[in-house]
Amino acid sequence: MQALETLEPYYIKAYDEHIHIVLEKNHFTMLIDNEEYKFHSIVADEIVINRKTQQIENVDDTVAFKKDETVKYFKIGKLIYIPKFLNELTAIAEPYYIYEHQENDEQSETDQLLERLEKDNVKRLIDKALDERNEEAFYMLMKQL
Repeated sequence: MQALETLEPYYIKAYDEHIHIVLEKNHFTMLIDNEEYKFHSIVADEIVINRKTQQIENVDDTVAFKKDETVKYFKIGKLIYIPKFLNELTAIAEPYYIYEHQENDEQSETDQLLERLEKDNVKRLIDKALDERNEEAFYMLMKQL
């Protein structure tokens, strides 16, 4: 049986579309058959996650864990089934995710608020033009509504 003991990135590189979580032996350990194995960068040394889809991109890459002379290999895609691994990985990567739908919703709410405030301002200026009997300003402002 496998269980995650420690998962701390050595460092994180965030690019436009991907997050590269670089691993190092002192920061990534697993319990395999009740024995502690440390990550060993024989094959792959990073996990690549798409910032928009939040999916692991290199699921077919192999990572190795070593204890003394014994080395055990796992596909990154298989590690997500180990309790706690996916939760830890998500917590590490989440600050770097891009949430497009939320940005678009917030942007449209902001645009709606600005549009409403601009309209209210034009209405106040129309009232002012009427109070001052400024016909030219009145007609110019009416075109903006």
